[in-house]
Formats: sequence, C-alpha cells, structure tokens
Amino acid sequence: MAGGGIKHKTLDDGTFSTTGASAWDDFHNIVENGSGQTLGVGTITDGQYVIRSGSNLAGTSIGPTGPTGPSGANGATGPSGPSGPTGPSGANGTTGPSGPSGPTGPSGPTGPTGANGGGGTPSGRAVFAAAAANTSVNTTLTHPSLFFTVTSNTPYAFNFKLPWNILQGNGSMKVGLLFPAAISFQAMVRRVNSTTGANGEVQLGLLGSGDFPSVNQSNPTLNNNYCEIDGTLYTSVNGTLHVIYAQNAACASGVTINAGACGVIWAMA
Repeated sequence: MAGGGIKHKTLDDGTFSTTGASAWDDFHNIVENGSGQTLGVGTITDGQYVIRSGSNLAGTSIGPTGPTGPSGANGATGPSGPSGPTGPSGANGTTGPSGPSGPTGPSGPTGPTGANGGGGTPSGRAVFAAAAANTSVNTTLTHPSLFFTVTSNTPYAFNFKLPWNILQGNGSMKVGLLFPAAISFQAMVRRVNSTTGANGEVQLGLLGSGDFPSVNQSNPTLNNNYCEIDGTLYTSVNGTLHVIYAQNAACASGVTINAGACGVIWAMA
C-alpha cells in the first residue's frame, strides 16, 4: 500500500524457507511507516471508512471532517430592549458669553407734574485771594484776584472785603474801583474810626470809576485792618469791575492787601 505511510515489506523468496516465511509475513503485514508498528486488520464492512484504532485498522461509518463551509447570512435584528433608568445629571457647564443687548423699549408715559419749587436765588459769583498783594509806590494798582466781568444792561450788587496792613509808621491805603461806562453806580468804602474800632465806622463814598479815597488808621501792630466796599452797578457796555489800591503816601514797607481778601457779585435781574 503506497501513500499514507503504510507499505508491504520485501517480497518472499518463493521457497517458504524461514527467510521466505518471514519475508511472506513482512510482505503481507501492514506496517505504519512513521513508528514501524505492525497493524492488524479488524472488521471492515462494505462501504465503511478505515480508521486506526490502537494497533488495528477498523471500519467506521464516520468519514473525515470536511472543510469549514462559508458563514451563513446574518439573521434579522431583534426588537429593542426596554430603556434603562435615567442617569444622574452632569455638572453645570461654564457660562457662555453674554448675548447682544436687545433693542430699547418704548418710552414710558410722562409722570405727574411735581410740586412748584421755592423762589430762585440770585446768580452769584465769588473770588478769593490766595496770596497777599503788595505795593511800595504811590501808584495805582489793580488787584490780581479781586475782579468780576459784567454784562451791559444787567444790574449788579457787589461786596469786597479787604484785610490790609502797613509795616512802618501810621501810613494808610487808598482803594477804589474801575468799571465800564455806567448807567447807574453807588458804592461806599467802610472802615473803623480807630485802630480799636471804639469810635465806630467811617463811610467814604465812591463817586465813580477811578475815584480813590484814602483809608486811614493803619497801625504797624495790626495785621488785619478792616476795609470793605459795598455797592451796586448798572453798565451800558460789557467790561470788568476791578478793585484798585495804592499807598496814600510812599514808604519803604509798602501797603499789603492780605491773603484771604474776597469778593462776591450777583445779578439782580
């Protein structure tokens, strides 16, 4: 038998000698080629397959396993199962950017009229001298801080307070006002009648722009001699109302209008 590793041995010598008998057996015995084991032959029914069972060959109705066939087609998808329970809520995400502003809504209705207010107050302005102003010559000077602009055909009332001193002797100061052409003007210069004020007040009338009455009673030991200008003004042109001052007689120390001098003016109509 050729092929699957089983074959007959050498032919007999035809004499049936010991060698011939052995050769006969070897020739007719079935020997497994791999291990050299002699195999017996068991019952093999017609039409059966031959298999090895131990040291024998026997018949079997079961043939060898064939090659695996191709996979069959997928079956139909089964119905969906029931939904599971709802899971817990996730964490809040970050806040997104603000959207654009919406259009402006219509205006609301007008509210009720409020109660009438009280009477208005005059239109007032004020000036303040943060630094002292000094002169040591017998000339007229305009004060650098004490002035107001005025408008024509508007009546004004005004007041200037001028604390002053002179450091040597019993000198004195002259004060006045400069202003544009006036329709009407009235003003007074006030001072105390003595260095102590015991003898009352002296009033000096100002006759017009540039008038320059003397303010007496200066005392070198007094740093804040009293002087005040009050009045009203009604001009025909626009311009400036300005305080002017000078020494009454020239002296080395000069006359000083102290820091803190101030003024106020208000339109009366």
